[in-house]
Amino acid sequence: GVYRADPLLFLTVLGVFVGVLVGLILVATLPEERSVVVTILGFPGRVLLNLLKMMVLPLISGSMVAGVCALQGSGAATGGPGRPHP
Repeated sequence: GVYRADPLLFLTVLGVFVGVLVGLILVATLPEERSVVVTILGFPGRVLLNLLKMMVLPLISGSMVAGVCALQGSGAATGGPGRPHP
């Protein structure tokens, strides 16, 4: 079935549906503590987004350094004098 074809997609969609269902049930059963429910359920999402932000800067910096290092082999790309061809 669908699970065998692409298990990661299936589990992701299942997680979204379970999360929405749990959120709706908690908000419906605890209407007076709605802000507390949102704070508790929002914590894992904030942690995930902060972890992703922490990964982006090193990836961009590493890509820029690798790009500059790859350009150092050709003189025309760096603006300096090129190597003479034999």
